[in-house]
Amino acid sequence: GLYVSLDNSSSLAITNSNLFSGCTTSSGSGGGFYANVKDPDSKLIIEDNSYFFECISSNGQGGAGYIEGSNFSSIEINKAKIENCNSIQGGGIYCDIKTGSQLQVTNSSLFKGCTSSQQGGGFYAIIDGADSKLNISGFTLFDSCLATSQTGQGGGSYLKVSNNASFELNKVTYKGCSAIEGGGIYGEIDNANRFIITSSNQFISCNSKERGGA
Repeated sequence: GLYVSLDNSSSLAITNSNLFSGCTTSSGSGGGFYANVKDPDSKLIIEDNSYFFECISSNGQGGAGYIEGSNFSSIEINKAKIENCNSIQGGGIYCDIKTGSQLQVTNSSLFKGCTSSQQGGGFYAIIDGADSKLNISGFTLFDSCLATSQTGQGGGSYLKVSNNASFELNKVTYKGCSAIEGGGIYGEIDNANRFIITSSNQFISCNSKERGGA
């Protein structure tokens, strides 16, 4: 796949229907890509039908991709498609967003058929620290994503929001996602500034074996 470190006002756009198919990492994280975005003027954009298919991090995090954002950096996933990707945590995308950085997932992005053995079948996000933000919006769809183990959490998404960080979900659908706990979303909230599930979200046929089908 791709490894990139962005600092000193650097930017990377993955755009125009780029295809990452069958990319794997056997010992690290980020089967399709690994990105470290490090400063206020650095930005990562994944957009315009960029497609990650059957990417695997077999012993790590982020089947399609692993993203680390720090120091007020900016990350945007915009109309991307992530399908049949797999890892231990974050079968589709794994994100660690801290120290005022912001991540937006929007514009009909799709996470389909992604699986994790532990947490976050489609998407795993740690959002930590004041001014750090995650926004999932704009008709993003999580379809048939699974956390497969007997302790699996967050079939669609696993979200850990802490220390005055914020999260907002707006016009997002979770369909047919499942886990032991939190079929659609599993949220771990500790001193968060905001955790908001707002307008026109849908949880359709999601299920859990123990707690929180949606």
